[in-house]
Amino acid sequence: MTLEITSVQSAKYTSDNEIEFTVTCGDFTEVVTRIFNTTRDQSNDAILQAWVDAGNSIGEYVAPVPPAPVPFSDLRRIERSKEFSWTIDNLNPMYYDSLTSEQQTELATWRQAWLDYPNDENNTKPILPEGIF
Repeated sequence: MTLEITSVQSAKYTSDNEIEFTVTCGDFTEVVTRIFNTTRDQSNDAILQAWVDAGNSIGEYVAPVPPAPVPFSDLRRIERSKEFSWTIDNLNPMYYDSLTSEQQTELATWRQAWLDYPNDENNTKPILPEGIF
């Protein structure tokens, strides 16, 4: 089923240099369409072509602004959060107390290495101590 266009609000070029129309089809507003050049869409194509031929202005293509790059330190903070989410954040105090003092020291050193990791690009990713998690 093809909706019948009742009015054309605006038009703009796309990145493919096609015209994209914003139209109303009965109760449906802000419908985006284009000229299809098919027999099925012949009546709607005629409405759109008539709108263009009437001299209505077609907006220029405006390329989307690319998102700002995420700073390297923020990427590392995200990585640290993921690592801590399944390790340190889930560490039960009773389990921590059951670790040997050597394991507790290894864990504290590993944690501090992760805390320092985002601040220096030369730091390597800390390696999880064996036998704790």
